[in-house]
Amino acid sequence: MAEKGDTISHGLKTWVQELRGTAYSIEDLVDEYIHTSFRKLGSEIVGIESPKGQLINWLVEGAAELTVISVVGMGGLGKTTLAKKVYDDKKVVERFNMI
Repeated sequence: MAEKGDTISHGLKTWVQELRGTAYSIEDLVDEYIHTSFRKLGSEIVGIESPKGQLINWLVEGAAELTVISVVGMGGLGKTTLAKKVYDDKKVVERFNMI
């Protein structure tokens, strides 16, 4: 028979997992909103050119062996927007054109 503490602990773990999933979904929505808003305005995001250039350089001129590049940070900083801008860059598209 499960004790009361075990039931509360399981319930709390389940709640934390659901909360974490919701937080990640919200972060994705915020990043997508920021990306869409700036694309519609035709504006450039302030301060994105330096990290964008560095990522493009690593992808296009980096080592030939398989490498993992992580973009990390707090929610709402524009990680998804940065990754999308790098992904859409002409140099990256030409380098990884598989067609």
